[in-house]
Order: sequence, then structure tokens, then C-alpha cells
Amino acid sequence: MSQRTIAVLGTKWGKNIFNTTIRDFAPEEVRVKYLFSRDVENAIRAIAEKSRPYEVKPTNNMQEILHDKEVDAVMIATPTNTHVNYAKAFLVAGKDVFLEKPGTTKVDDTCALEVNCERSGRRIMVGYLMLYNKAVEQLRKDVTGGLFGGVRTWNSRFSADSKLREHDSVLEDILVHDISMMVDLLPGKTSTVYADGESRIRKPGVVGYEEVADILLRHGQTRATMNANWLGTRKTRTIEISGTGGGAIIDDYGIPKLVYLTKKGTGQTNEEKVVIDDLRDHKDQPLAREIKHFFDCLTSGEEFKTGLQFARRVTEVLEASRKSMNSGLPIKL
Repeated sequence: MSQRTIAVLGTKWGKNIFNTTIRDFAPEEVRVKYLFSRDVENAIRAIAEKSRPYEVKPTNNMQEILHDKEVDAVMIATPTNTHVNYAKAFLVAGKDVFLEKPGTTKVDDTCALEVNCERSGRRIMVGYLMLYNKAVEQLRKDVTGGLFGGVRTWNSRFSADSKLREHDSVLEDILVHDISMMVDLLPGKTSTVYADGESRIRKPGVVGYEEVADILLRHGQTRATMNANWLGTRKTRTIEISGTGGGAIIDDYGIPKLVYLTKKGTGQTNEEKVVIDDLRDHKDQPLAREIKHFFDCLTSGEEFKTGLQFARRVTEVLEASRKSMNSGLPIKL
């Protein structure tokens, strides 16, 4: 890999991206030149926390990064409402972009970024983290291969006793993961979406601040239910699918990580097989694999697994979910 010079924008989730990048890549491979935060003190603290000296410039000056010709790629993990404008500016400046999920929340914005990529000759990868989870990748392979027959049901749940963010909703922050996995794993398209949610703590009754949300979808031949909340007692994420030939369960924060169930007949106990027990190596963690994919594709010229074409399909369902949640009505796509 030839050396890349990059900037990381954001010090919340961006701090995780920054830490993972400098841990997994030698400076001669990937040089992180800037860490950007609108409050530069956050960037200074994040850099100072590293256990070894690392020459990164903390900055709150976006123009400095835009006009630095050494920087050939940026990793954007700032608030979602900044994503579109930041991404457009860096594309115009001739830099490739990693854009943290949800990328955008409107299909029109995703399409506009596609146009900007065509004009600039640069590319965008969206950080749908769960698609770089080894358990999800294995499940996708086996669903596509027909191991479970036709998938009839999908049920995914996320719960956490989380520090509540100032602006985010569990829909755009958490359930976008579930939507991205469903779109990636299952054949067909989403035809109907119904979503419901509420804020119980930050701004009760105000849309866009939901701490609890549910989505009910019809995707191809699959009936899917998704639930997420920030008011739980412990952190859990599970995905369960059931098909005509068996099923599977992913337990993202538990062990084993991936279990397959083979149906033995009505009234009989299903046979369980542990497919992935645990993922202990830090390089097997989804964020490390996602970042590696970004830099590998920049070097090889290969298409991103989660480029804007895929992002458009996810955003279509996400935007319909938001419209349904705000209106209280099901949305047909």
C-alpha cells in the first residue's frame, strides 16, 4: 500500500476511527495528519490520550484541511446534518471520502453526492459498520447460497443503557444498521414500511429525538420487525432469521456470535450448530475491517462494498421509516 495522508473529522465516534487507524496502520501506510473538531480542545485531548507519540495536528479549521494538497482522503464522523455539505466540499477539493452512517437521511442527498462523485472523479464509502461483522458476512453467504430456503421472518433487537446524545434518534443512529443488514442479506426490495417511536426523556413528543423505536417492514417475501431503545438495562444486539429450511441467530455482544438452527420437523427440537464462537483478535472487529476495506479499495480501485449505490437502497428505507414515524401511517415504496 502506498502511503495515504488523511484527516479524521469528529471526536465522538470519530475518535474510535482515529484510534483504530493509527493502531492498525503504520505511518508509512496511512498518515493521519489532522484530527478535526469544532471544539479543538476535544481533538487535543483525543491525541494526547494515545500511549505513544503521534504527530497529528488538532484543528477546528476546515479550510486548512480542504486546501492541503497532501491530504488525499478524509473520514467524516461529524453530526449527520453536516455530512452532505462536508462530503461535497471534500469531493470538490479532490479527496476521497469515508462517510459515517447513516451517510445521508434523504435519497435526494445521496443522489446529489453520486453526481458530485462523477464530476470530481472521487469516491464515497458509507460506514455501515455491521456489514463488516464476520458473523453478518457469513450469514449473508449462506442466505445467498440457499442454506435456509426462503427467509420468511426477520427479527432484530438492540437495547442499551446509553448516554443520550443531544440530537440523535435511535432510528437514524441504530436502526439504520438493521436496515443495512436486511438490504444486504435478503433478496428483493422493501415494499411497505411502518415505524413508530417516541422520546421519553429528552424532548417528549418531539420527532427526531426518539429513544425507543420499532419498524415493521415487508421486504420481498420476508416480514421483518426491528426494535431499538436507549433505555435498556444492558447492551444487547440480536438478529434472528427463520426460513423454510432453518434459521440463524446472531448475538453481537454475546457468545457464541452465530448459531444455525436446522429444522427437524413439527414438534421436534431444532438442531443447533455454532458457526462462529467468538472474535477475539482486534483485527477481526468490524471497525478495523471496515477501515481496512476503505484503504484497500482506494489502493486497488475496486468498488466499495458500501458505496453510494448501496447507500441509496438503505436510505430509501430509512427515509420512508422517518416519514412513517412522523405521520403515523404506513409508507409504500
